Amino acid sequence: MKINKLSKEISAMLEKDSIVEFLATARQFIKLMEDDKLSQELFYKEAHKSLADLYQTALRLENVELNYSGLESEFAIDKDELRKHNKERISNLGKDSFYWEVFDPTYTEEDGKPGHG
Repeated sequence: MKINKLSKEISAMLEKDSIVEFLATARQFIKLMEDDKLSQELFYKEAHKSLADLYQTALRLENVELNYSGLESEFAIDKDELRKHNKERISNLGKDSFYWEVFDPTYTEEDGKPGHG
């Protein structure tokens, strides 16, 4: 799919196999995150698999120069809608929405104790 508003560089980048594969995987991940009909058990199973797939495809992406990035970017997102959806998903996870952080001895600001986020 070509959109005339895109630069030649961006259009060419979007046609690369690694980008096409990553975008398809990202869409699958988003679809999973937005599916409120899944049981919690199935959600966890699918989320782990989907995240692994997302990481795997992301690792194949090439570095690109951010020629078209900045405060003037036309990209916009409805932050209130995103925040509402995230709160709903997190509240469904309950106590399982917390995760443990691992002590990193190379970071001097930490007190050496495990914590959760």
